[in-house]
Amino acid sequence: MDEVDAAAWNALAGPLPTPFLEWEWLHLLEASNSVGAEKGWLPHHLTLWRDDELVVFAAPDHPAVRKATLDDDDLVALPWIVRERGSGTRQTFDRAMHGLLPDLNIAMELQHTEAIKRA
Repeated sequence: MDEVDAAAWNALAGPLPTPFLEWEWLHLLEASNSVGAEKGWLPHHLTLWRDDELVVFAAPDHPAVRKATLDDDDLVALPWIVRERGSGTRQTFDRAMHGLLPDLNIAMELQHTEAIKRA
């Protein structure tokens, strides 16, 4: 499981009533040698990816909407409402904004994209 990103795996698994598909559980099985060829169960990890695009949205009357492109100064000046830490979307956002992340104004962190749309 070391080669699979924990947040991305858990985001794909979604909220589950059991921990048995969560990255942490599967990682512990491997790290403790509870699974492996000598135990009769050799894990194989399959992850599927498609071209993913992170979409930024704003109210139609927001000044940033009128600009064709936003530069780093524009991005740093904006207040951001983002997904909570640990979500796959947040991880993608953090990677995309890596160089600017310490300077961004994270105004709010929410658990659901729909809540962000309504904020």
